[in-house]
Amino acid sequence: MTIVAFLAETPGSATIEEQKAQVDPDDFVVVAENRSFSQLADLLAQAGVPLQAGDRIKINALNCLGLSTDMLVRAFSKLLQAGVSIELLSPPLVIEAGQSESHLLIDALDGHYRHIHGLKTHPTERGQKGRRPVLTPEQIPLIRARMAEPGVTASIVAKELGIGRSTLFGYLERFERDGCFDGNDEVGKGSAQDAGD
Repeated sequence: MTIVAFLAETPGSATIEEQKAQVDPDDFVVVAENRSFSQLADLLAQAGVPLQAGDRIKINALNCLGLSTDMLVRAFSKLLQAGVSIELLSPPLVIEAGQSESHLLIDALDGHYRHIHGLKTHPTERGQKGRRPVLTPEQIPLIRARMAEPGVTASIVAKELGIGRSTLFGYLERFERDGCFDGNDEVGKGSAQDAGD
């Protein structure tokens, strides 16, 4: 396990020298200078010390990091999802990667922020870059059949698919426009929207 001490200074935080006094001799030290905490993984990779699952990042205190709260939560969430734990010296706290309550809280906060601001991320398939498509043309007949069931609204179907209602309609419209439906398969946007949604 590699322990990386990330030293950064903001107005009112502990100085770099004060932080160095708390670093253990075996810690790999990264002094931020003009680099952001969100760049840490890239900095370590350039130094030949790539982060791996089981590693730990040590930070003196959150006020040393010049990131907005939402960016900090996102940076922590990415590290934790990669299996990298985070240790704060003040207050003393270790956020273990995995199913720890603190990790789940960070992920929940990140998910909340993304939901409130309409940001969506989808897991990519191994080796594939970018977002994985949310819906495929093959799913459309099943989606339309589900939406035609009594009492089923577009909101229910969207929730089952893990997407927003507007995203669902956007895909349905796009597939219709791009010729993915035959002439008898009209998108029932109006009727689905009016069905108690």
